[in-house]
Amino acid sequence: MNVHKYTSNATVWGDCGRYPLGVVLSKLVFKYEERLHEMDSEGSNALVRHAYCEQKQLNLTWHRTLTAVKSRLETVERRRIYWPIRYDQE
Repeated sequence: MNVHKYTSNATVWGDCGRYPLGVVLSKLVFKYEERLHEMDSEGSNALVRHAYCEQKQLNLTWHRTLTAVKSRLETVERRRIYWPIRYDQE
């Protein structure tokens, strides 16, 4: 690829059109948690739903961390500025 040996892996992956592994895994975690939340909302009788509800009620570290990350991402999303700004649509 002819890049400097100190070039970060994330930069090389981005140049190849791929996301870093952390981004891919985060997306999978968020989708799975969303699916568990939907199961909880629907009142599913699945064992995984009961385990999820119990862990949520116990406020375990993974759930607190995931909630904090989602909250932070939602805050950033609300502040996002879309480019180019089209003044003719206001």
